[in-house]
Order: sequence, then structure tokens, then C-alpha cells
Amino acid sequence: MVQHKRVGTRHFTKGVTHVNQMTGREYRDIQRTIVPSIAGAVPPRFVRTICALVDFFYLAQNPVHSSQSLQLMVQALADFHTFKDAIIQAEARKGKKGVKEDFSIPKLELLQSFNGTIMKLGNLMQFSADVTERLLITHCKDLFPRTSRQIKDFTEQCVQILNRQESMEIFGLYALLTSRGAPLVNAIHAEDEDVTTTNPALSWVSRVLPDEVRSIHGPRPGILSGDALTAFQLNVTPDYKSLTPSDIRTKYALLDFNHALANFIRRSTLSGGEHSSWDPEHGRFRVWNKFRVQLHSAFQPRVIMPSRVVQAYPPSADFPLGNCDTVLIDAMGINGKMSSKLELPSYLSDPLLYVQFYRFISSPDQCPEVAMWVVERTYMQDENGNRHREGAVIRVTDITHAVELIPVYGEAPDKSLLAVRDNTFHQQYFLIAHAF
Repeated sequence: MVQHKRVGTRHFTKGVTHVNQMTGREYRDIQRTIVPSIAGAVPPRFVRTICALVDFFYLAQNPVHSSQSLQLMVQALADFHTFKDAIIQAEARKGKKGVKEDFSIPKLELLQSFNGTIMKLGNLMQFSADVTERLLITHCKDLFPRTSRQIKDFTEQCVQILNRQESMEIFGLYALLTSRGAPLVNAIHAEDEDVTTTNPALSWVSRVLPDEVRSIHGPRPGILSGDALTAFQLNVTPDYKSLTPSDIRTKYALLDFNHALANFIRRSTLSGGEHSSWDPEHGRFRVWNKFRVQLHSAFQPRVIMPSRVVQAYPPSADFPLGNCDTVLIDAMGINGKMSSKLELPSYLSDPLLYVQFYRFISSPDQCPEVAMWVVERTYMQDENGNRHREGAVIRVTDITHAVELIPVYGEAPDKSLLAVRDNTFHQQYFLIAHAF
């Protein structure tokens, strides 16, 4: 199986079939990308078999179920059994003694009971060991260097350390509030939306003592989108503290950056008057190579999902055309309906993002065996007739999701392109339908 390269994902240079042991993270990475990776290299019925099985796994792990979601799960399993003969025909089911012509696998029989179990006992994730394994790291392994490292009283020492940490945090918050005469009752306010509940203490202090927010340690909501449903976090220190637009254009090889920046300013609500003739060559900018995006759970709106890193590094020896991730954006932000309060050209108050566009060329219904959207790069011609990628400058708050693309490899991928990051050189891509 061809495996595309992606930062944060283990890349098996010799394939995955020979690997004897993997972590749960690696299994999930392969499960998420296996369908588009094999599309074109095997018959459509084979792809549909794997797609049905992957869909079943994801549907079974839903934190919230309905009669409709259960029906989709049952149908996915039925589709697997309908098309699984394609695996036998391709001689892809093998054992120690060679090719097998049956599906006598006990775990496949177990899948038949998932629907009934969920209806009787609720979602299956309540039986997962992920939570306890994570607590083992945060409440035991991380604390081990701070103990006497003696097994006889290790548990008691860990409990004491955790109690002291909590006591110090509570006392610090109490001392801060009482020293400033702030109320000790944290009333629920409508403006304290879900994103801020990542850190209740921070939410409280930001309301009653906004000048003391920096004294509170822990996760922060960062920059909120206009609907307060998405949070963005930037490092305090930028990767480049002072670059001119020309510096950015050269360092990141963005031929249309000045033009894109000028268009952004022209679209901005306060771009009239003297600002409309602002020269993009003036002014200096702080530049970040990455930021984080954090969303609510699609199933439980009050649950905040772990943040995801979005990066955009300049060209280098390893990545000749740069090392960038993909996002979905709100198109309203680039069609002239801007609500950003910008003071131009003296400074730009909101973090900005330079993006290059893709367009959708195929829907899941047009390719049912893969059931994913297909996109391709978009290009434009400049005044000299040169063809280059179509780009624009937008607000970072126009981002709605961080997504992942996998190239459409076809029957035989170009192995010379697998040595570098795939998204740099290919033209068409599958938009990954499965979450992390």
C-alpha cells in the first residue's frame, strides 16, 4: 500500500504488511487513509469492501447513537459482506500457508452483535481503555521522577503530589481574587461560551480581573471565531518578528502575495479614503509558521475536541515547494462581506493567513466505492500570461476546519514523488472523510 507522507504520522517506507506491532495511533492513521490510498490500484468492489468496513468502525465508535446512525452501521456491515468476495478473488486474504478462500474470522462474527449491544448498553466507547491509559501517563508516569521511586508507597506519593498541585492552584486563585477585592462566586454568565470552558479558572479571571489573565496557567481559548464555535491559538513569539511583504513573498515563494494582500485590504470594511491607496511594500509583519485550531464535538456540542496544528513552512531542501497543511474556509470572508475591524495601513489587528485554493471536481455520489470528495488545484494567469497558483489573504478566523488531502494515485503512483511530501506535486486529491 502506498502511504502518503504527513507530519505527525508514522511513515512506513517498506509498507505496512510486514509490520508485526503498531500503536493504536498508527492503526488509526492507516485506517483513516487506507481507502483513498488503494483506490485505483485494486478493483472498485475491493475498495468498496474496505470502505464499508472502515465506515462500520467509525459509526460503531460514535459517542451518541440514534436509530438512523445504527441503521447506517448495520448497512455498512451488510455492504462489507456483500462485496467481500472481491478480496478472495484478488487473493488478498492470506495466512501462513498462503491464500485463503474463506472469512472464518471470530472477530468478524463479533461485529454482528454491536447493534444489539449498543441498543442495550449504550455507546461502545464507554468500554475503551483510552481514558485510563491516558491517566496512567498524567497521574503516574509523569509524576514518577518526583517520587522516591519506591514501589511500597508510590501510590500515596502520587496522590500527595496531585493534592498539593490542586491546593496550590486553588490558593493562588483565592489569593488573586481576594487581594483585588473580586467576588468569590463564579456566577454563570451567558457570555462564557463553551470554548472558554477549556479552563474555567481562566474564564472566571478574564471576566472579573482581565488585567490578571496572564497569571493563570493552563489551556487558553485563544482567538475566537465570530460565532464563538472555533478557537485559534498562536505562540506568543512569532517565527519571524519583522518581515516586509516583499520579504514574505521571497521567503515563501509566493509570487502573488503583494497582490493578494492589496486585494484583502481593498475588501476590508475600513479600506476607504487614504487606506485604499496603501502601498503593500510598506509596513512590517510578524509571521508564524503554525497555529492551532480547536472545535466542538459534532456529536456533543459542549465537548471541546483536542486542538489540531496547522502549519505552513517555507520552501526547504526537504520540501522544495513548502510544507503546508489544508483547511476549509468560510467563503463569505473572501467575497467582500468582511466584518474585521482593521486599522490600515498602520497595523493589522487580526491575524491573517495566505491560502491557495482548490476546487471540488467530484462528489462522493460520483465515486461510491471511495465515497469521498475529490479536489484539484486552481490556477490563474497574471498580466504577463504566466500561470501560477490562485491565492488570497484571509483572516485566520475564516477557517472552519483543518482537513487532510491524499493524492489520487491511480493505478500506479509515481514513486519519485513519494520521496517528498505528496501535496506539493500532485494535482488531484481525495478529501479525507474520516476524522482523527
